[in-house]
Amino acid sequence: MEYAWGTHADGTAYTAALWPLALGVTGVLVSIVAGILLAGRPRGRERFGTGTLAICIFATLLGMVVAAGIPPLAAMEGMARAWQEEIFTRTSFWELFPHVVVGGSAGLLTVVITGISLAVHLSRPGPRAGTRAVPAHLLWMLGAILAALSWGEAVWLCHVGPMPGLDTGLASARIHAGRQATIVPRVVGTGAGSWTPRPLIVKAEDAGEMEITLEATRPLVKVARTVTVEVGQDTPDPLFPLAVGNWWSYRYSHSRTDRLLIFFESTHEYESEIHMARVTGEAVVQGLTTYTLEWTAAGGHVASFEAYDWNGVAHVHPGWPIVERIEPVLPAPGSDPPKTPTDAQAPPLGPPEPAATPCTFMMFEGQTCSCLLEPAGNAKLPGPMRCVEQRGTMDDLLTIGSLMVGIMTAGILVPGLESGGVWEMVGSGTSRSSKTGR
Repeated sequence: MEYAWGTHADGTAYTAALWPLALGVTGVLVSIVAGILLAGRPRGRERFGTGTLAICIFATLLGMVVAAGIPPLAAMEGMARAWQEEIFTRTSFWELFPHVVVGGSAGLLTVVITGISLAVHLSRPGPRAGTRAVPAHLLWMLGAILAALSWGEAVWLCHVGPMPGLDTGLASARIHAGRQATIVPRVVGTGAGSWTPRPLIVKAEDAGEMEITLEATRPLVKVARTVTVEVGQDTPDPLFPLAVGNWWSYRYSHSRTDRLLIFFESTHEYESEIHMARVTGEAVVQGLTTYTLEWTAAGGHVASFEAYDWNGVAHVHPGWPIVERIEPVLPAPGSDPPKTPTDAQAPPLGPPEPAATPCTFMMFEGQTCSCLLEPAGNAKLPGPMRCVEQRGTMDDLLTIGSLMVGIMTAGILVPGLESGGVWEMVGSGTSRSSKTGR
């Protein structure tokens, strides 16, 4: 049986066992009974003699006084340690302060009760006829032993030291609906290795949020924290289907044109090596179906990511979407509707444009992309088809600099600017049936 004296804002609560306190309270009650019996007995009728009883009680009282002084000394040591490490450290002394006070008070109350009863007993007159000898000192010693257990817990709580924190130990606090996860809490903080985490089996059938309680223990002490775990559906992403063998390849290009006088111009074009995204592995990790996504850049450099599907959107840990759809901006209320092109403005007849939607792609951060909604041409899978770099402040400064050079040379030399780079899909495919077919 345990009791939490308070819960922190992050859901962490520290508790200590109550049975030593119960024994301590029982010891105090026993010492009260023994004190009443001892105080009511006339002096000189003890079974073992007054001198023997006095020596026994004095020795026990001395031991109790010494023991009762241990919790304050241990508390001072704990406070000094906390001050030296960090003044706001969650130490066992402060977190379990009421428990320490109650545990230490049981011993002190036993000392006070016994001292008063012994003083009353020694002040009484000599023996009277018919008085029975009652072994009150045996009851008192039993109470002292029970109270000593409560002291011992108080001393131990003072020496536990800094109290740790808990988290799920997962890359992201998410599991798929219908999956089972065995969560072993991760203990963090000073002295984390001395705590034993309690494994917790978690399973949820419906999507949403679920509260779980993480726990770690030491003898007589427990730390618990209530956290929220998200439960989502393992639904594939229509813009970036994850399945072992799926791949997407891209090439980056840009150009620059320099002009000399009005007759000569030179265009420089650049194309990079092919970059490729490939799904190479699949596993179920802690209730989450994950995939290994590798991005191979120029020079053979490979970056690996742990990806998973979450309610129809592919993510990488700790929860970033790989491809994110950009919702179109709706016209403001009261504005004119978009104009329909006339026959004269209609585009020439030709092959229809593949179905696409504006999006962003994790690999090309800060660029606006167009994502295929269905296979087209060399693209056998949906995915980012074309991503264009956005012009920034530095591009505007370079434009101004190029114009100034043209003005200063009277138009003889007009240095060109690099066009915004473009990432284009070279192709995509799969080596086996895609997850979209489930």
